[in-house]
Amino acid sequence: MRLVDSCARCRRSGLTQGLAWSSIGDLRAEGNACSHLGVAYTAIEEHHDAIEMLNRSLEIADALDDEAGRSQTLGKLGNVYFLLGEYTDSIDTLQKQRSSAQKMGDTAGEAATCGNLGAVYASLNRHVDALDMFRKHLNLAKQLGDVGGQAQTCCNMATSLEKVGRHQEAIECLSQARNLLKHISDHAGHAEAAGRLGRALIAAGHLDNAMVFLSESRSLCQSCGMVEQEGQMLHTMGMLSLGLGNYSAAVEHLTKAKDIAAKLQKTVVFAKMCTNLGIVKIRLCAYAEALELHTAAYDIARELQDLASQAVCAGNLGLAFISRRCLRVFVCRRALRLQVFATVSTWCVIDVQNVPDRNLLP
Repeated sequence: MRLVDSCARCRRSGLTQGLAWSSIGDLRAEGNACSHLGVAYTAIEEHHDAIEMLNRSLEIADALDDEAGRSQTLGKLGNVYFLLGEYTDSIDTLQKQRSSAQKMGDTAGEAATCGNLGAVYASLNRHVDALDMFRKHLNLAKQLGDVGGQAQTCCNMATSLEKVGRHQEAIECLSQARNLLKHISDHAGHAEAAGRLGRALIAAGHLDNAMVFLSESRSLCQSCGMVEQEGQMLHTMGMLSLGLGNYSAAVEHLTKAKDIAAKLQKTVVFAKMCTNLGIVKIRLCAYAEALELHTAAYDIARELQDLASQAVCAGNLGLAFISRRCLRVFVCRRALRLQVFATVSTWCVIDVQNVPDRNLLP
């Protein structure tokens, strides 16, 4: 059964029961029905109806002095406001839930609320506030022995730390997350954390260490059947190898990434792999292969009517052509590049062993 159909049935059934319980004065049953309806409406993205139902559930919880029901409903309501992008209302509601959880001594509820508040603050780019909430969540998760929650919070903290330029602290958080996920044998989470750690190390300039964790992530993705993620890791490994001047490794990784993109029929990703692999081939003076790869990327960009990518591909074709001294064809391709951007420029010197980064696709 489709989710929408299931939620629709739940909505009709819950509404009928809620009205029935309301008519006989069973407030607790009515409150539960409204709460369930709020969840159902949220699932089918009818958020304003969800708010109406959850507010009614909240009124009933207040009338019954049901602190646990009140806390749970506030959490659901805060989530709906977050989904609507009404972040101020979301923060106010979640702060009320946190106070309610503290009043009851509900450590798990308070921990969850701190994590959710951190996510809302991060969405507002209030990363200092987000980090404060994430740290509170981390401390509470440690008290609860929630290793998975600790790892997730470390990853969330790393994101905010990267946003404010505190890269070394982000690396430490990701390293901690990786170790925690490895400890509980969460292979998929371990793969993601190791990959993020590798990318963070690249951003910090620790290239050799980065390759260790990227390789680890790729192996885990492979063993878990995470094919698309494996392709992403291979691409990152290929680009890192290119930056390190290890062209043979770059060719190996990018070729595998290209093959995965083809298998998954990810056309745009396939074109990107062709482009970057073609650049490596130019540096290796394998011009015929480079021309084939850049032509494939150019044809895809033209088919998708992506003018910016066409321009990049045309420039790359020009590099390959001029490297083979096919100047006449190069001039034609260069004319297309100029036409796309409607600009005038002159390339005086082209060093095919040091292709500019603008010709690579991230």
